[in-house]
Amino acid sequence: MDTEHNFKERILQSTLDLILLGKAPLLSFELIAEHGNLTVETISSIYDDVDAISLDLTVGALTKHREESLALSKQKGLEALSNLLTHDLKFFYDLEMDRKIVTPSQYSESFLLFDEYMSNELPNYYIQYLQHNQDIVPSGEKDLFYYGHFIAHSILFFNRVQLAPYVNKLEDRKIITEQIIASLFKKSHFTLSKFQTQDEQHQLS
Repeated sequence: MDTEHNFKERILQSTLDLILLGKAPLLSFELIAEHGNLTVETISSIYDDVDAISLDLTVGALTKHREESLALSKQKGLEALSNLLTHDLKFFYDLEMDRKIVTPSQYSESFLLFDEYMSNELPNYYIQYLQHNQDIVPSGEKDLFYYGHFIAHSILFFNRVQLAPYVNKLEDRKIITEQIIASLFKKSHFTLSKFQTQDEQHQLS
């Protein structure tokens, strides 16, 4: 028997499916109900509007990302840093692709939460990573707090055009990650001996 919790999970999954299909600008209770084999009445009894559903999805996505980032930040070596970077670059890319196709007024509270996370929380995982890997910090960079912020905010300088091949082709993603690490840690060249996709990282966790 379906409970409110089960209905909520089905609503969220249906909405996420539609977003992944590129239908974020078109979301409505009717579309979510049709896709998820639900009724509009059921959805409206749990959520006031589509923005409220989006906000729930955002909170869930951020919670999952925090947990994954914390685990990655405790690993050792530059290969571990590549996993943390690719994890965050993919997250940032997906966010920007969603932002591109909706109007500024759509899901504004959700995007605000994402932006606050990227600006204020994301650097903490790089600081934690550096605390576990102080041997790779360039000489003269004694302040791990500021260097961690520098690494995290370097992600935000990438635009959609630069990130497109990163998502579409694994080899391009690998090259971009290598370039970031080489530039941040003052290496003329850096080659990853093992490069994991985000899905592979999840399988190992």
